[in-house]
Amino acid sequence: MSFVCKSAMRPWFIAGALTCGAACGPATTSDTVQADAADDAVADAQVVADAMLDAGARDAGPPVAYVRFANFAPNVPAFDICFKANEAGRQFMGPLLRGAGLMGGLEYGRVSEYVSVEPRMHAWRLVSPTATDCTTPLMDSPPMLYFNPGAIYGHGTVVASGVLLGPAPNQLGATYADDAFGDAPAGMVQLSVFSAALGTGSLEMGLVTGATFTMFGMSVDYRTARNATVAALSAATVGVRRTGMTTVEITAASVTIPPTKSRSVFLYGTLADATRPLSMLICDNTQSAGHLSVCDSYPMR
Repeated sequence: MSFVCKSAMRPWFIAGALTCGAACGPATTSDTVQADAADDAVADAQVVADAMLDAGARDAGPPVAYVRFANFAPNVPAFDICFKANEAGRQFMGPLLRGAGLMGGLEYGRVSEYVSVEPRMHAWRLVSPTATDCTTPLMDSPPMLYFNPGAIYGHGTVVASGVLLGPAPNQLGATYADDAFGDAPAGMVQLSVFSAALGTGSLEMGLVTGATFTMFGMSVDYRTARNATVAALSAATVGVRRTGMTTVEITAASVTIPPTKSRSVFLYGTLADATRPLSMLICDNTQSAGHLSVCDSYPMR
């Protein structure tokens, strides 16, 4: 089930103080946060809202990295995002999604579109989807989480996973995962597989044909990502099993991943949980609509 229509991916370009200028419109930061003359020394960001996301394109200006955000925390409500470069003198900017026009926040099981940020360590926090500034973290969420986008011009997803106020190792946290990006050989597809599935440990994913399980070439641990290049799929059955086991515990039917496109696969939810069951989300890393990545959702049974 696809929940957004495809359109060209449009990253926001965010540098310097992680804010934006007048070209963003009046709601780009928050309704109450305005850059003034005192902020000009650090508020040097510029939004290029209509820039097409192209694996071979490079923005003129300072180096950037592309990140997006995902909500796979089963007991965390929809949230908005504030973030900043993690260094002295920087202030949280946002809320990001509200400023971009995505009202209601990032709901469970959704992935935002990419934003471009400075390739350095960042601090970020969850705020209410109705927040108009970055002062108060959402409910009992941590006051600050961190991510480092790593490679210049790389693409990655900052994944919120775990349980709010949950015990270790399942407490709410953030993980940065590199995304597969770019073209694959003919008939193949680049996959980045991330597991946010609670209580499952290390998993193997593969193609199920009758009684045969053909692994995609890697196992993936909880809160980690692994990349692989696999044959494109058309109405296939994809199964998941615990690493080292022979029994396929859960499958998704009619999975289609066309060739040459890069995709990120997210496993999330909880086994044997009717409220937040284990599910698989496959996102096209080159498409977005309504400030969300274009993704197909597959229930697993």
